Amino acid sequence: HTPTTAPTTLSTTVMKALLAVALLAAAIAGCYATDEATLEADGPNVTLTAQGTATIKAAGGTLIWDESMQVVVDILAELKDAKARIVTLETQVTELRTAQCDTGDVLNGFAAGVAQCVPDKGSSGSCDDGHVVESIDAATGVVQCTSYKVQQRVTGDCSDGESIKTVHADGQVDCHTDADTLPSATEWQKRIENTCTAEQSIREVLQTGAVVCEDDDQPNEDDWQRRVEDDCLSGESIRSISTNGTVVCEVDNDTPPTQEEWQGRVTGSCPAGTAIRQISSSGAVTCDPPLSNADVEDKDTVFTVWGKKDCPPNTGLVYSGWMAGPATGQKASGPNQQCMPIGPEYSGFETYSNNNYGLLYPMEYVTDGYGLDVEVESNHWRDLHGRLAACAVCSAEADDVVMVPAKLSCPSSEFELLYTGWIMSTSHSTKSKGTSSTVATQSHFLCVHELADSLTNDRPNLEDGARLYPTEIQEPQPSFPGYVKNREASCSVCGLKIRSDDTAQTVFTTWGRSTCPSVAGVSEVYSGWAGSGKFQHSGGGDSTLCMPPNPEYVSGLGAASNEDGGLIYDTEYEIQGENTVINGVDNKPAPCAVCVAEASDTLMVPGRAECPAGTVENYKGWIMANRYTEPHSNEFICVDQAPETIGGDKGTDNGNLWFPTEYHGVDFGMFGAYTKLREISCASCSIPQNAEGKRVTSFPAWGRRNCPDLPGVKELWSGWMGNGHYDHAGSGHNNLCMHPEPIYLSGFTDTNSQPVARIYHTEYQTAHDGSPLLHSRQDTEAACAMCTVPAADVITIPARLNCPVGTTLLYNGLLMTNKYDHAHIQEYSCVDKRAEPVVDTDHGNQNGALLYPVETELRAGSNNAYADEIVGYGHDLEVTCVVCAIEY
Repeated sequence: HTPTTAPTTLSTTVMKALLAVALLAAAIAGCYATDEATLEADGPNVTLTAQGTATIKAAGGTLIWDESMQVVVDILAELKDAKARIVTLETQVTELRTAQCDTGDVLNGFAAGVAQCVPDKGSSGSCDDGHVVESIDAATGVVQCTSYKVQQRVTGDCSDGESIKTVHADGQVDCHTDADTLPSATEWQKRIENTCTAEQSIREVLQTGAVVCEDDDQPNEDDWQRRVEDDCLSGESIRSISTNGTVVCEVDNDTPPTQEEWQGRVTGSCPAGTAIRQISSSGAVTCDPPLSNADVEDKDTVFTVWGKKDCPPNTGLVYSGWMAGPATGQKASGPNQQCMPIGPEYSGFETYSNNNYGLLYPMEYVTDGYGLDVEVESNHWRDLHGRLAACAVCSAEADDVVMVPAKLSCPSSEFELLYTGWIMSTSHSTKSKGTSSTVATQSHFLCVHELADSLTNDRPNLEDGARLYPTEIQEPQPSFPGYVKNREASCSVCGLKIRSDDTAQTVFTTWGRSTCPSVAGVSEVYSGWAGSGKFQHSGGGDSTLCMPPNPEYVSGLGAASNEDGGLIYDTEYEIQGENTVINGVDNKPAPCAVCVAEASDTLMVPGRAECPAGTVENYKGWIMANRYTEPHSNEFICVDQAPETIGGDKGTDNGNLWFPTEYHGVDFGMFGAYTKLREISCASCSIPQNAEGKRVTSFPAWGRRNCPDLPGVKELWSGWMGNGHYDHAGSGHNNLCMHPEPIYLSGFTDTNSQPVARIYHTEYQTAHDGSPLLHSRQDTEAACAMCTVPAADVITIPARLNCPVGTTLLYNGLLMTNKYDHAHIQEYSCVDKRAEPVVDTDHGNQNGALLYPVETELRAGSNNAYADEIVGYGHDLEVTCVVCAIEY
């Protein structure tokens, strides 16, 4: 606070007094205007300094003010003395302001507060700027000047952390660090400005703000914990964390939820044909739309469009979904790819535990660097690389739907083209691009739509799940010109048109013959050669295809190149000198014929060279497949008892091989009817329309001793499930419902074991399943029943328990197969939820073929991209299934 400039007539003493009073007033005001001020007074000399507390220092004592401007310490004596001085100074100022000289006199000083006047002798001279009159000589009148003794306005200031040390007359200030008003060393900590380096810790912080660092103790590699980057699913908790950062999860069932977390009683329901999509915390439900919201009519045949989300023109959509199959590097589990619907149903079958039994992975396209982008130069297929494959289950107004390999058209005008595409499968070898696995995986050969879709537009990195590769022709038959080695094989899917007279028709294949059977109502579609994967390849396609003459390729293909995806070889007989009737076909190529029968359906009867009553025999023969010791498992098929060979034999190629099949199962109960080591026969049979003229379709009821008790359903036989041994890589992959009363054909040497294909009984492996009923089925032999139903078709839908609108539920249960790390691949089959054994007596662990529940795997590879794209499915959850009949 700057005092007002004094009149030029004031003396030096008066000026000092005025300055002291002004500074004292400014100090007192400053105590209220700021949180910090100190006033030191010694007579007329006053010094004002900012400090940490509001303090007035006077001679002999201290008066302290707190931040709320209330007196904390009042030293009364010193305060009275300071007040007395202020009164004296104020009196003097008053006297100065009121003192004056008489007319004719001038002021000549001041003494004891009294003006000293002298006669005005006149004055001469004046003072320069910056000076004032100090006195006038009374005798001469000469003016005596002196410099200003007043304080100019203070214009200087100090920085943060500094205080004013000195104020100059010209208003400038001197500053110093505000270090003398800090609290004691025990009361304050200076700002910490420095840090420690990586792998160091702060050991001590000094009062000055400096830190003392020390090196961190580095644990042994066995002691430290790597970053935890894994997580658990909703409803699970982390049970343990390993040193490498991975976690073990468990169901969070021992921690009672809070009221905000628990689930209210479910009171809602969904209409027939729909499923609960979501349950809110209040118990309300959200329903899925019906599984089928398109045409499923009484004469429709159901088929799958692999690689598309929608159905071809003039067909109906049953459901759309995503393709699934066995993972790369896992030999066992099912080779038959599944079309998984959007929105699964569990309804109590889920266990939320990682049993790692049979496994089912999302399927990705592998097309970058393979024939479809190298030879076709198709950006469409190149862009699909690494994406999840879509699928759609459709219904067509047709008597039957067939895939024609190596063709872009249908065999005749009796068929209608539904779509064209490329034959695809898993890779035949571990050397294929995009895989580092030491084990190859098998799958079916499928016709994937030429303009395939991905499930979503996301493109994750190629994961270690199931994969689809283009398929090439290897070692084509000279008798069928037009096939080009290493050329990617095309395909067409055709519907057999319904006849105007409504006579039912169905398509079947005669294996081992170049012509169709001479049976009334049977006609030939085409004659070709049997093709499949190579007997020594652990991966690739395993289904048997009847390859037609005159193959067709997409125009504009470049030169054929070996890209080593899926491979198709011709087939040779391997009779091993056991049968004197057919030894002449040994090591020779096998033909096939695709036929149409005037019938509702056809089926193969394994174990019996005779057709059931009410059906018509097409042919009978021997069950054949690859040798059980080989790394490749093909398909158990029924080869005609009088097999033919293809002319123009080009020598032994050892591609796909057909060996006779022996029985090697148990010998108790109904199994005792089979003679161990004896070659198993078979029959191909047609099922006519029923007495009402309706179409009749056959289906196996896996895990049931008898057929479903439904109107119109009839039982052909009740038997047992047969397949290859769980630890044998070879033989066939498909489950067979073995007839309980075998009939053998002559020609083979009985009970003479040979290195051929083998069939064993099948046991349930359900000891760790969450269902008490299934748990009790452990090591019991699996039953089956072969049934017929008056329907145009029967469809199996994975991951659902209810049938689409327009269809009838036959039974539901769990999808089952062999364990993923066993040697033998075994097709995915829908096993009834009761999983009935052949006999109630437990005969212990016999270990033939094995059946495990199937789990969905959504965390393959480097991330959880599968779980992000596939909504509604749970990781490690058992997959349900339902078998439905199209109403007629």
